[in-house]
Amino acid sequence: MSARSVLFGIFILVGLAGLGVADAFLTNARTPALPPIVEEPSSEPTTVEPPAVAGSGAELSSAAASSASSLASSSSSSSDTPVPAVPGGVLKANGPDVDQTLAANQLTANETNERSLLQGIVTDGTEVSTRVLMINGDRAGLISWVDSPKVKLYFLSLKEALSQSFSAEVRDLVDETQQPAGKPVRNLLSFFDPSIAEERLAFVRVRERLYEFHIATGSDDAIFALIDSLSK
Repeated sequence: MSARSVLFGIFILVGLAGLGVADAFLTNARTPALPPIVEEPSSEPTTVEPPAVAGSGAELSSAAASSASSLASSSSSSSDTPVPAVPGGVLKANGPDVDQTLAANQLTANETNERSLLQGIVTDGTEVSTRVLMINGDRAGLISWVDSPKVKLYFLSLKEALSQSFSAEVRDLVDETQQPAGKPVRNLLSFFDPSIAEERLAFVRVRERLYEFHIATGSDDAIFALIDSLSK
């Protein structure tokens, strides 16, 4: 083999090697570098705690009481506002005088600082009256009442609040609409739940008045006779 052939072969090999290097360089130049994928940390789901029942005993849950206040505030004015006479219309009668009815049923009523559930529901400034009931010097229970055109809202708010507060020990639950002969329609809610009160509770809505009764053991007959007398 001549020296020229050897040199030509070397030249070819060098040329091919140079083309390979150039191709690799151009390929890398055409391929953009991708940034590394950064994993975002997973966020923990937010847990919304249910509203807690405020306190114990006769106190209702704060969320329910707030709901009751909002409902009550959105209604019409309180019973302190006189209702104008409507020609040809019939004005709603006020309920019986409570103190006179208590006396007629041989019940003594004493002023008290004991707080009723109605006082947790009626938060719009409407007056809530409360008395401890006594028979022959012994506690028979408690009565609390409010007069207002908004008593239907109060009653619904009360039922909503209680439904969130009942314990597994609730019993003797009565929730019904009644119409005693010769008397107006009344809504009655009654139950015993030791987590809410030590005594049986009864709530009665008649016309534009809402009552709350606490019934001491052995006083059922006297208190329900009082309820009938006040449902006029």
